[in-house]
Amino acid sequence: MSTVDEILASGRYTDKRGRGWDYVETVASWCSPVIDGEGVSWGYRYLDEAQMRLLIERDKHRDVCRGLPHCGTHPVPAVVSWTTPIGYPQYGAHWRGRHHYTSTLSEAMDAARALAVGE
Repeated sequence: MSTVDEILASGRYTDKRGRGWDYVETVASWCSPVIDGEGVSWGYRYLDEAQMRLLIERDKHRDVCRGLPHCGTHPVPAVVSWTTPIGYPQYGAHWRGRHHYTSTLSEAMDAARALAVGE
């Protein structure tokens, strides 16, 4: 199995949804054609290297993931509001240590935005 760095260096990747991705130097992005149900191309999806790395990491992780509350190695941090009725805090310290807890919805939205932009 190839590592994420090896895949990025190759410049080609087919994701779990069957979309082919190629690195295009002229636009310095990973590109995948957007094709409708009749096989007509409607342009391209573009991802920068960080977004492509995350897509590959998520694809590789899906083979072993038992779901966010039970996964100790999930590649994406989560924001959990203590007001959430689901009761996520029951899943143990390994899970709590990797997540950002808030007490209000507005704090949760602020934390999610900060995580999304890398703050």
